[in-house]
Amino acid sequence: MGKVTERLSKVINYHCDKCDDVGYVKLPVSVNNPYGNMVTKCDCLIIKKTRKNLLNSPLIDVFEQLSFDNFKTPTETHTKVKERVLKFVEETKAGIKDENGKNRWLLLSGKPGKGKTHLCTAAYLELLLMGKDGEYVKFSEEIPALERDLSNFKEDIKERAQTKMDRLSTVEVLYIDDLFKVSKGMDTIWSIIDARYTRKKSITIISSEYDEQQMYAMANSDSLPSRIYERCGKSEYFIKISDAVKNWRL
Repeated sequence: MGKVTERLSKVINYHCDKCDDVGYVKLPVSVNNPYGNMVTKCDCLIIKKTRKNLLNSPLIDVFEQLSFDNFKTPTETHTKVKERVLKFVEETKAGIKDENGKNRWLLLSGKPGKGKTHLCTAAYLELLLMGKDGEYVKFSEEIPALERDLSNFKEDIKERAQTKMDRLSTVEVLYIDDLFKVSKGMDTIWSIIDARYTRKKSITIISSEYDEQQMYAMANSDSLPSRIYERCGKSEYFIKISDAVKNWRL
């Protein structure tokens, strides 16, 4: 059993002090609940479901390989980048937000083989282990296809695409791998980022080969990169990995 699987197995059925494992909690007395007998689902139901789905996910082997424990730090740059990503995770866990009360985002940029996907995946995993609801998308494969389907003349295809679009726009944690890897799908990704930008609770993790200035050219717009940059706390979690760092794949 791998370390990630072992951690998940231990926390799936944790005892919830809030509802005493009943799954529901009473709502406070109010105008609409004068006798205090109305209930709502406890947060633990979502947390336990998310963790169980993760344990049974085909991605579990990927998470075992791309964890923080397995990230090598042969250079000072690797060490510092890992520390900043870990800080992002810890601050998110602690509920620390920006000056506008919004959750921070994380973006790692750099040429291939720098460890971007490894660290972003490790951060995404830690948030899922907290019980947060999440989605992963590989930009080059899914976003252009989604944009095509949103314009499809077949209503069933269009409806499925819109459902996915809504999901990516509103899910608590979204991990976008290789943003701007291809030049297609720009209208769709702009709509997703714009929708998430306005949601204070949204957390978006992004890997990309492009830095901030290059993104302005790729997006043909100032608004998309600037929204990402702002939610990352500007340079705090908009992290560029130096070109001087060796490509691990060579």
